Amino acid sequence: MGDSKPQAFSDRRYLGMTAPQAGIVVVLALMAVLVLCGLIYTIVSASAQLGAASVLAPSATVSPRPTNPPTWTPTPTSASTPVPTLTPSPQAIDAQTPVPGERHVESEGGFSYVPPSGWQVVDAPGLKYKVARGTPTGDFTPNLNVVDEPFSGSLDDFVTASLASFKEFLKDVRIVSQEDFVTDEGERGVKVVIEDTQQDVELYQVFYIFDAGAKKIMVTYTRLADQGQDNDDSVDQSMRTFRLEE
Repeated sequence: MGDSKPQAFSDRRYLGMTAPQAGIVVVLALMAVLVLCGLIYTIVSASAQLGAASVLAPSATVSPRPTNPPTWTPTPTSASTPVPTLTPSPQAIDAQTPVPGERHVESEGGFSYVPPSGWQVVDAPGLKYKVARGTPTGDFTPNLNVVDEPFSGSLDDFVTASLASFKEFLKDVRIVSQEDFVTDEGERGVKVVIEDTQQDVELYQVFYIFDAGAKKIMVTYTRLADQGQDNDDSVDQSMRTFRLEE
């Protein structure tokens, strides 16, 4: 009798996931916000040092200053991005399974992509963009989550700063690979693969990062480190359909 409440809580489902799974998704979204906030903090700190001295000392979180450094304009309001929370409210959830090949458009974000076949696109209260989720594998539901951040520097500078932030904010992080990623329409992005630990769960994550001019868009694919590998190719194909909308 004493264990009935904990068991009921763990069996409760939000967005088709159990409470622990939903908690991990929230932590991942929070991690993305923290990473981007850390990135902005790094840029602001670097700008302050450049204004005070003609030489910037090497730093673990700031890449060496290029010969012709780009000009970036951090937006102060981006540092105060509200922390996303996942409110258990079934009435607010709009789950849709797109027709295979149907393009999902985020008009506010200025981008679109074709979700992996069979995945659902759902509203997640507190998150700016919809989340795509696959079929649960083991104890976790693989998912795609999208964030963006004002950043007028180059895509490569953004990736460099992001990698430094990953190492600072993530537990037991290991950078598996980093490579250029080109969409079917010729849009260049960067694909970063890492393994890390969240809430004592070992995860495999892929970041698809694209340059939208004054902002950068990061699509994060997450699955368990040792399960769900059969989703990897379909997610890669999905991200090759990524498009920046006019």
